[in-house]
Amino acid sequence: MIGWKDYPKPNLKFRRNVWVVEVSIPTSIRHLFGNGSGTSNGKRLVTGTTDKAIAEKRVTELAHKIYKEFDEAQLEYANRNNKQTDKYAESIINSLAKALKYNKGLVPLLEPSTDYAELVKMKARFDNAFEQVEDEKVDAPSDYASVEAKLDKLLAEKSVDDFSTKLQRIHYPDVTTTPAIVSLLIKHSEPIAQSYWQDLLTEASVVQGKTPPIFDEILDKDDYIMVGEDADGIPRILKKPPETGLMGFKNQAHHMPIRRPRRKIVKSASNILSFQDEYHAYLDRMYDKADTRNKLKKGLRRFIDDMGDMPVQEVEPEVVYAFMDKQIDDYEDISKKVLKDNNWGCSTFYEFLKRKSYYKGYNPFKGINYKRLGREADKHLAYKADELHAIFRYNWRPQERLFLQILVTTGMRLSEVGNMTWERYHENYDGMQGLRVFSLADTDAEKVRVKNSGSKRDMPLHDDLMMPPKGTGRIFDYKQNKDGLCSHDAGRKINPILQQLVSGRHKSLHSFRRTFKAMLRSKGVSDEINNNYTGHKHGGSDQESYGGVAEDFVRQELNKMEHPWLKYENKLD
Repeated sequence: MIGWKDYPKPNLKFRRNVWVVEVSIPTSIRHLFGNGSGTSNGKRLVTGTTDKAIAEKRVTELAHKIYKEFDEAQLEYANRNNKQTDKYAESIINSLAKALKYNKGLVPLLEPSTDYAELVKMKARFDNAFEQVEDEKVDAPSDYASVEAKLDKLLAEKSVDDFSTKLQRIHYPDVTTTPAIVSLLIKHSEPIAQSYWQDLLTEASVVQGKTPPIFDEILDKDDYIMVGEDADGIPRILKKPPETGLMGFKNQAHHMPIRRPRRKIVKSASNILSFQDEYHAYLDRMYDKADTRNKLKKGLRRFIDDMGDMPVQEVEPEVVYAFMDKQIDDYEDISKKVLKDNNWGCSTFYEFLKRKSYYKGYNPFKGINYKRLGREADKHLAYKADELHAIFRYNWRPQERLFLQILVTTGMRLSEVGNMTWERYHENYDGMQGLRVFSLADTDAEKVRVKNSGSKRDMPLHDDLMMPPKGTGRIFDYKQNKDGLCSHDAGRKINPILQQLVSGRHKSLHSFRRTFKAMLRSKGVSDEINNNYTGHKHGGSDQESYGGVAEDFVRQELNKMEHPWLKYENKLD
């Protein structure tokens, strides 16, 4: 059905001394109205006035009445189609059951209350019979003259066989099934009967509490027409003939296009990808942080890539374990955390399905046993004093040296430092001489991308950290990815050198954060200040971030730490 957005705009016309509102009937539904009103292809309603100004005020009202007529005509025709296509499909199925003497004449009723297994068995019997006939067929002779000669010979023979039987013997001599049954099997294999079966079995499964069946898409895309009814009122439905020619569709005005789309579709029998757009919109609405949204989307995408676009109800726990095994096969060194993150993306998808009532089963990604699956995640170890001296003695580029100096004196996350702007660096903060602060709080001009709400914080700086003269824009030029994070580019430039300076798999740029926290703890600084400063617990500049103490006090606490490695400078070439 088409809707109001597809209907033409109304026109105001002066007809027979009165203003009328006219709407053209869309071509796709014109057959529902004959040839329109009289010789017109439009529908008209009279405004009842000769005053154009008054008539213009009634255009919308009358156009909507016409639109409703279009809606009602389509609905009536759709319901008529539904009854006719169902009647046709039931006739084909019952006629086929009779011709094949199915179940010795005890044919199950085509109703949702009929035993589901019996309905499945009957459909399978007929589908298999059609496949058997198809397997028996042989290619028709390529020489048309030989076909014509055989036909002449067969027609001349005195036999009880009818014409269709003789014709079948020419084209498909190896087919043993009678032409009448072959004809019924072909009609049974076509979209209308197959769509009817799919709806019947789906409804029966729901009524009887069975798992809804999953069907392959009906691939036959032929158009069909209805050419009247037989003596018993059964519709005659045929494939649509060519557009042109003596018997072409255009010359057969009484042929009405007809089809039978599925009506009983259970969401749980649909494939994962059919929900993807709605799921992504759900994530965008529910999760503020882009990194979280992307991680959830990535997990589900990885499942589809590895396991295929499965129907949601077919994903069982054994499929989940097979998914993890596949990842381990592809990446032998994959960590347990990555496996859990990918499963988290899939689990969130199933929670979305349950929330929307698209799926009522259990979440197959819950309760998974990760024991002996994937290696344990690396824990970043803190640097020791001698290692820090070795790191800062290296002749770093000015940008990398400043980056490392900020990391070791603040414990900030890599992207927090890499994305820092001069506009968020404040000198003489809040009017206090010498108090310098990095702010990760949102402002009217900028929404700061941070890991969580607790990361929106103000961080006083250690007095020994020397900053360059203040500029504008970003302090560092590390490349940001599509999520606005620059940790990857910074790590690519710095980590290989760190590995040369300090050996050990568990030490890298991320170790500076652990180093800072350990140093602060060793100086007796409270965990509350430690955690709030590093953004590990809920806080932020809009709250009492440090348990009610002022930023200048936090600065004094930071200054308890000594950073002798800050004395090293770059060597001149």
